Amino acid sequence: MTMELERILRTEGTPSGGRLGEATNNAPSIGNVLLSRSFVTGGTFNQWIKQLYITTSIDCEVLLNIRLANGFLNASNQDLKGVTNLYLDLKAGVMQTLNLDTMLLYNQVIQFLFISYKNGSSGPITITVSYSSYELFMNRNIYAPKAIKILGDSISAGANSSTTNAKPYGSWFSQVVFNHYGATKDVKGINKAVGGVTAEGMDRASITGWSYCDNADVVLVALGTNPDSSDTVFTNSIESILNREKVYHPNAWFIVCAPIVKDNSGEAQMVVYRTILQNIVASRSDPKTLYLPFENLGILPGVIPSDVHPNQAGHDSMYNYAKQFLITNNVTI
Repeated sequence: MTMELERILRTEGTPSGGRLGEATNNAPSIGNVLLSRSFVTGGTFNQWIKQLYITTSIDCEVLLNIRLANGFLNASNQDLKGVTNLYLDLKAGVMQTLNLDTMLLYNQVIQFLFISYKNGSSGPITITVSYSSYELFMNRNIYAPKAIKILGDSISAGANSSTTNAKPYGSWFSQVVFNHYGATKDVKGINKAVGGVTAEGMDRASITGWSYCDNADVVLVALGTNPDSSDTVFTNSIESILNREKVYHPNAWFIVCAPIVKDNSGEAQMVVYRTILQNIVASRSDPKTLYLPFENLGILPGVIPSDVHPNQAGHDSMYNYAKQFLITNNVTI
């Protein structure tokens, strides 16, 4: 790492880290069988990964595979061109520290593939991976001149969406960022969605700085699927979030998204929330604050009484509707 880049990281980046995840394969086959995969950043930030911390339950050899583009590696897709591949011998219960010291852009993938057992071992394998890093979203001009941010819940985080090599962006938000705006501009997505969060929960998190970034040209607020304790709490929380984001991004577009239609008794509360959101938008009298009426889509594919999350077809419908809405309302960046 050059001294100049080190200076940028320490000045502009935020020290970070976390657990990529833990995965168990009960009966791995020999040779390039996927054990674990993770987006290091959830498609949110660029990261300079300092170190990886890896442990397994048994002695084995694994392949650390870092994709330069979002996608999968499996038995039917052995194309390793343009990726990072490191073969690692791991000892059971012994954490291996790997000085990776490399940049990973948003939506890149780290995955581990089982190669072989070592030292006579056999049976199920559990692999656990953590990392330390710098988040590199502070100086956006180094990486992408335009940014789209979302504050939402599990649907915006991409629940029940899927990706393939042919279609690397699955969630409706990722498609808005990369397929719509990214089709003609260098953009990045700042995904601040949290599964299960309420409007009040997002507001409290934002007070601590969770939602902050140096710039966003479009801010989407997609909350309400998880009900708050009262309509007043929901109203005040949405107002607080919008006021705070307006201070952060005074020139941004603000798109207040309606909760999608539920296929259960919870839909009655969603109807109330949609009215509240429309009233909030109208009261602000801001031509760059708009209400996106996702309720017009009806019950989306994948939404059932026991699951409020749309499937990939549902995410596609949300994206196509949002895209047309953004075009119609000239939401440009």
